[in-house]
Amino acid sequence: MGRLAEMRRDNGFLRGDEWVLFQIKEGPCRANCSYCYERPVALKLLGATPDLTRLDNKQLAHFIADNNEKLGLEMGLVEITSYFSILRQAGISRAGLIGSEPTSHSQFREILEAAFTQGIDLLVYTAGMALEKLSHPAIKEIVLHLDYSRLGNNRLRQLIRDKTLPPDIYMEKINRLVNDGKLLDLRINFTNAEMPEQDLIFNFFEKLTPQNRPNVLFKYSFSTRVDGEPDSEYVTPDSLRELAPRLKTFIDEFKTRFPTCEMYAERPLFPCAFSGSDWETYTEKGGFVARCFMEYTIYSKKGLALCPPGRGLAQATPITSATELLHRIGELRKEVDDVFKIPSFPECEPCPHRIALTCQGGCVGYKMGLKNAP
Repeated sequence: MGRLAEMRRDNGFLRGDEWVLFQIKEGPCRANCSYCYERPVALKLLGATPDLTRLDNKQLAHFIADNNEKLGLEMGLVEITSYFSILRQAGISRAGLIGSEPTSHSQFREILEAAFTQGIDLLVYTAGMALEKLSHPAIKEIVLHLDYSRLGNNRLRQLIRDKTLPPDIYMEKINRLVNDGKLLDLRINFTNAEMPEQDLIFNFFEKLTPQNRPNVLFKYSFSTRVDGEPDSEYVTPDSLRELAPRLKTFIDEFKTRFPTCEMYAERPLFPCAFSGSDWETYTEKGGFVARCFMEYTIYSKKGLALCPPGRGLAQATPITSATELLHRIGELRKEVDDVFKIPSFPECEPCPHRIALTCQGGCVGYKMGLKNAP
C-alpha cells in the first residue's frame, strides 16, 4: 500500500483523510515561522498587550512556556483522556495531536500513555524539536514540519546549497524513526513565490536511506491568509498563476529524482491558476487537490470545531458522549460545504467549480473574517 492510500483509509466514522485532532497547547512554537496562524489566537487569549505583541513567535512561545501553569493554555490530561474514551466508544481508533509544539506539552508522555492504554493510534504534528520523544509505540504517524524561513532567503539558500540543512545528525534521527516503523510525512510550506525551500526538500530526501524514501510522503502548501495578521503574505489565484511554471518544474524534478516517492498538496490549490490539461497531469503527478478533508479539532474547554486555520467558522461544541461526537461531526460536514461556498476572492463568486463544490477556493483560512461566514 502506498503512502497516499495509507493516508486516505477510512477509520470507523471518519472518511478517508478526515481526522479528529486535539489542540493540546495554544500559541506559536519556538520554530518561529513567520506565517503562524496560532499567533493571533494566542495574543487574543493573553490580552494582546503592547509588551506581548512586540514579541516574535519564538519569544512568545518562551513566554507561554515560562508561565505555563498561570496561563492555562494547555489541554489537561483528564480532558484528553476523556475524549480518547469517547473516540473509542464511537469506533474511532486514530487521533492527531497538534497545537503549538505538541512535544512541549508538560504532560506529553502521559498523553501518549493514555492513548496507548485506550488503543488510540496517534499522529503528531511537530516542528521536530524533540525527535527523541516520538519513539513511543502510541505514535504511528509523524507530520514533520520543517521551516527555516526565519533565516531569510539568502542565508537559507546558502545553507541548503552547502547541504548543511537539514543537519546530518538530525537526519540520522529521522531515518531511525522510519526504520522503527513510523509513517513520516515531510511538511513544507513554500513561504513566497521564489519557493526557496525546494532544495531543502531535495536534501531531505537525499539524506533518507533509499529503503526509507518510499515510506515518506511529501506534503507541500503555500501560505494562506492568517486572520488577525493583515501584513502576512499569502498566495492568491493571480500569484499562483505566476508561480505555476516554477511549481510544475519543481514537481517534475522531484519525481525524476525520487520516482518511488509520493507527494500531495496539503492545502487545496486554485484550479483556475492552471490549464485544464496541466491540472489533470499534476493532479496525478504532484497530488494537486481543490478540496480538503476536514480535520475536526477539539479545543480545550471549548469542544469540537473546524481545523485551526478556520477555527472561527463553526461553533465549538462540548462533547460528552460518542453519540454527541458522531452527531456533531455529521453536522460539521454539512457546515463545511457552506464554508466551502464562501467566495475566497471576488473572482470566485461566479465560478462554477465553487458552486458545484469541486473547488473550495483554497484553504479555509481564506474564509475567515469574510462577511457571509457563519
